[in-house]
Order: sequence, then structure tokens, then C-alpha cells
Amino acid sequence: MSSTTISTDPMKVEVPPVLMFLMLPNELILSCLGRAPRLYYPTLTLVSKSFRSLINSPELCGYKLVPIPSLDSPPSAMSGVAAVGSDIYAIGGSIDGVSSSSIFVMDTHYHTWCKAPSMHVARVSPSASVLDEKIYVTSGGGWGKLDYTNWMEVFDTKTQTWEFMPSPGSESFDYENVALEGSIYVRSNEKGETFKMNKGRWRAADLALTSGWTYNWKGLFCYCVIENVLYCYSSVDLYWYDFIDRQWREVKRLKGRLPMSSKNDHYRSADYGGNLVFLWEELVHTKNVQNRTLVWCAEISFKRRQRTEICGTVEWCDVVFTYTKQNTKQGDLMHVISTTA
Repeated sequence: MSSTTISTDPMKVEVPPVLMFLMLPNELILSCLGRAPRLYYPTLTLVSKSFRSLINSPELCGYKLVPIPSLDSPPSAMSGVAAVGSDIYAIGGSIDGVSSSSIFVMDTHYHTWCKAPSMHVARVSPSASVLDEKIYVTSGGGWGKLDYTNWMEVFDTKTQTWEFMPSPGSESFDYENVALEGSIYVRSNEKGETFKMNKGRWRAADLALTSGWTYNWKGLFCYCVIENVLYCYSSVDLYWYDFIDRQWREVKRLKGRLPMSSKNDHYRSADYGGNLVFLWEELVHTKNVQNRTLVWCAEISFKRRQRTEICGTVEWCDVVFTYTKQNTKQGDLMHVISTTA
């Protein structure tokens, strides 16, 4: 048991660490709190009234996303990404125009990269999800390079080994995949069919699930799993899938506004401590500035009012980053991913 030491020297007063922290400038305090994982926020609010006020302060929103310098970034572009604990995996991609099977791992504590065992198959823009500390990778093999034997690879982060998974028997080998309800779901990009892994075997999933888990107008997916609920953004509305009634339902009473254009295809989403985070780009043209891109971010919280009704609230929405494109193909928003400490 720890004890507080009281000095008998009247000229020497020991200041508790919490008070020392609160003596810092507000901008520095908010910057530190913004880097703390959201899952610690409820605990931090118990430290003191001042901490509670800071955690609930709208000013903290501006410090939740900060640029992170990353040394020795992987040379590949168009990689898939997955997070296991505090590590981010960059999977495959293209290096100098050539498909890659390389795997790079970023330690988010130190912002450094290292290599992990490569996949058996080179893949560009693969789909990846995590279940029980295993990374499931599909798609991205290129035309004619995937078949029943190599369509999916699974990386065990504990043993650092890769293995292939059996095919669900479909003639398609190009799949998006997601971890949901303790299982892996795969959706065929070609056939428009979805399968669920159940006790090591594949079975067809609900047709209604397939119909809503679909592309946006540019042929891109925008979906996210939060607290075991699958959400999809359709360029207009936000929906969630009800597995009991087997239907997609709209998120109701979405309080707040998302200034997103229905023609914007560069939007991504991620689970952020139980909330949904959206990031998207807005290209701005003015007489003085050409090709300036604004990166917007919005955080949406959810509350289930009934079994069949989920309501959403836009907690905050603002521009978090700006940059100027040298050409129209440079710097598209590729991934949004969250990690745990």
C-alpha cells in the first residue's frame, strides 16, 4: 500500500502529480489527453473535477487526431491494414508497380516499423480483418491469380505463421471480409454473395445482409463493426444490420450534420472506443489556391433505445488536416484504423 509522505520542512511542500500536471498550459494538457486511448476516459474523469471538465470539454476534440511522425515507413502503396493490440500491420500492396507479399508492422508506442513473415501470395489492396489475434486476408491477387487453394490466407500473430483457408465453394475468389459475431464473413465482389465461417466450415449468410453490405457509387465499401454491430454508409444514410429480423435499419435521429458530399468517394470509417469515426476529403479550388484538400473528421456516438432502434449523435465534426495535391492522383485517403494500448 502506498502512502503520502508529509514533509516536516515548512519550506518544502510536495505537490501531488495530478496537481503538477494541471499546472501545465491548457494546450499541452489537452494535447496529452488527446493522445490517450478513449477507453481510459471514464477512468480519467474520476481523477478530479478538473480532469472531468477537460475530458468533457469540446476543445479536446481538436486534439484527438494528431500527425504522427513514422520512421522507416514501408515502401509499398495500396496495402491492406489491420490492427492487433497496439500494432498496425501493412499487408501487401504495390512496390514500384509490382505486387508485394511483404508484411510490415508498426509499433504505435514508438512509431517504428519492422518486417513480419511475408504472405504466400502477392496482393494489392487486399481486405483484412482480425479475429482472436489472427489476421484474415482476402482479395487483391489480381486477375486469374487466385483460386480455391490460395484465395484466403490467415496470419497467426502469436506463432508468426501463415496458412491457407478452404474455399466456400464459390466460383469467385475476390472477397471483402469482416470479423463479426465471433465469426468471419466474406462478401464476393463479383457474385454479390456472402458466406459465414461456422465451426471451421462456410455457409451462406442472409441474403438481406448481402444486399445492404455493398459498394458506394465509385465501387468502394464503407463499413465498420462497432460493439458487434455492422454499420454501412451508403453515401446518403447510415445503416446497421439487425441479425434477428434479418434486415438493414437506418440509424435514427442522427443529431448533428455531416458536411459530406454524396459524390465524395474518399470517405473511411473506424471504431473509436465504441463510437464511429468518419474521415473524408473535400477538394477546394479557389482563384489563389489550386487542389487544396481538406480532411474532415466526425465522431458519431450511438445509443440503442429499443432492440430495433439505434440513434446516433454527431459529437463533433471539423477539418483536422489540410494539404495541397501536386496532381489529382496524389494522396487519396486510404485507411482509417484504431488501436488499443
